[in-house]
Amino acid sequence: MIVHVFTANRYHLVPNISEGFAFLFPNFEHKFILFGSKNIDKNRYESLYKEIGFSSYVFCTSAIEFCNELRKYKKESILFHAGSYSWFLCAIFIGCKNINWICWGAGAALGRSFKSKLIHPIKIYIYNKFRTIVTLMNQDKMSINNDFYVPLHRISVISYASKASVLGTYNDLYKKLMFSEKAIHDKPLIMLGNNPSNVNYYIDIMRLLSCYAGKIRVVCMMNYSLSKNERYYYFLKVGNEIFGADFKSDETLYDFKEYIYYMNTCDIYICGAENQSGLGAISTCLLLGKKIYITGKNYQWIKNEYNAFVGELSDITSSLLFEDFVKELSLEEKIYNHNSVLNHRTLQLDKWSEYLSSIDSKN
Repeated sequence: MIVHVFTANRYHLVPNISEGFAFLFPNFEHKFILFGSKNIDKNRYESLYKEIGFSSYVFCTSAIEFCNELRKYKKESILFHAGSYSWFLCAIFIGCKNINWICWGAGAALGRSFKSKLIHPIKIYIYNKFRTIVTLMNQDKMSINNDFYVPLHRISVISYASKASVLGTYNDLYKKLMFSEKAIHDKPLIMLGNNPSNVNYYIDIMRLLSCYAGKIRVVCMMNYSLSKNERYYYFLKVGNEIFGADFKSDETLYDFKEYIYYMNTCDIYICGAENQSGLGAISTCLLLGKKIYITGKNYQWIKNEYNAFVGELSDITSSLLFEDFVKELSLEEKIYNHNSVLNHRTLQLDKWSEYLSSIDSKN
């Protein structure tokens, strides 16, 4: 059995990822542990799992519930999808032996703050307790090897493969959205992503885009894990001062299908994160033919893996003409980006099947 552990508050990601494992790899016995606060919208998950005929899941809303549930599977293969260090330590201390982790990016970053340096030895200890680690990009694999001393043979690079990768359930939807007539508006919509942890990047990018104030609309993705702290209110202040009514902080929660339509509302997607952030948003925008400006590991990954038509954030300067900034990709470029993402996703299926076989507790 493979016991998947997810955070339950990422409604735009987790249902689709979990559906992918349950549907695409039926030869394995899967169990899902969904951990979150008491106000989890359980209906979103229950309706999906009922639709696909999957019933092996449980919700945990407290640390005690989580530890008690995990204790039942000490001899099984535990596969954490991201997660917190308290989750990992719980699994280690209750005696789970086959612990595996899929890194969503943040854990691979070597922080410069005092707090980051303080917990660095703890992360080294935890990471080297994992039987295997999966990263979504090669850059993170090298970071985990170099900065946390995990041997390379225990780290795999595999992108998530969802149900959409094989059956094309959403492929037709993507194409319909990409080639449909866009609503007529006088100002292009610029979406900044990917989540509230990038609020400092949002502030920097809004200042960078201030030369286009009055000509564009700006929406910042603040949908998940939002903390309304002092920095959040400063971010709102900056956005309103620069763009006024053309600025919006979007704090709505979307499920996967809603998320596709949501991302389709933008004309340009920009992510200023240096480390891995928002690969799902980036791939969705590539599928939908959007113009994208990204940087750091995200830019290196997309260029290396997809060779897609994307711009680097440094391309946006005060001398960049507005017409060049908002100019759409050609139809040929849109189709190329769309197909490169679909082809890449399909190639991941064999990798996942091989990986799951290697960690399955039955083997």
